[in-house]
Amino acid sequence: PEGRARLSALGHPDRLEALTLDLTDDTALERFSASIASRTIDVLVNNAGLYGRSGTRGQQDWTEWRQVFDVNVLAPVRLT
Repeated sequence: PEGRARLSALGHPDRLEALTLDLTDDTALERFSASIASRTIDVLVNNAGLYGRSGTRGQQDWTEWRQVFDVNVLAPVRLT
């Protein structure tokens, strides 16, 4: 809400829209893409992030690392 208010103050608040999407859900991503297919997007703020726990060498949770990589790297590329 605060971010939206700050962006609205820059101008054209009627054209600003914030949308939420779980980028790791392929079905949701397909539905989302279809719902905006006919729209023009001037600016896309693709903000996603997940911070995994640190581990010592040889002690990493590779399942968690895959999830971090998926959310932080692959998901934004899929959306864009």
